[in-house]
Amino acid sequence: MQAVMAKPPHILERAFELAQSGAFENITAIRLQLAREGFAAVSSQMSGLALTRQLRAMCHAARGGLQAKETSGHE
Repeated sequence: MQAVMAKPPHILERAFELAQSGAFENITAIRLQLAREGFAAVSSQMSGLALTRQLRAMCHAARGGLQAKETSGHE
């Protein structure tokens, strides 16, 4: 019996997974991770304003608002 190999995720699907993980604080960190994972043309595939806003909001929510607190200096 042959093992069925799972198809790797699409770059956008993986970007959403990374944003939801809470391990990345911004889009740049996600782009760097995607490149490390072997995705090609990361910048061109992740350049839309709506997409970057959505990923930024997901990063913020997954990190419990830490980014906003750190940059504003308020707790």
